[in-house]
Amino acid sequence: MNYRLTPFHGLAFLTIVLMVAEIIDVSKVKGDPGLGGLGPLVLFGLTITILLTDFFIQLTIKSRKWVVISELVLLLAAVLFYYLKFT
Repeated sequence: MNYRLTPFHGLAFLTIVLMVAEIIDVSKVKGDPGLGGLGPLVLFGLTITILLTDFFIQLTIKSRKWVVISELVLLLAAVLFYYLKFT
């Protein structure tokens, strides 16, 4: 299996950046260099879940084209679900 870059890697990078930003924000407010509470822990779990999902999708689907298409469909479905549920 060749593990390739996919759209989920961009999403995982975004969650890591948000996790670091949350840690910095909470440490500025509270004044202590802790881990930032529950937010960064949830984002870390989300990052691991995204990467594991990507790994299993790439493990089951051999064609890179279909991997990218399936991940884009999953991302679009998540965005659509979020938009319909919270607006």
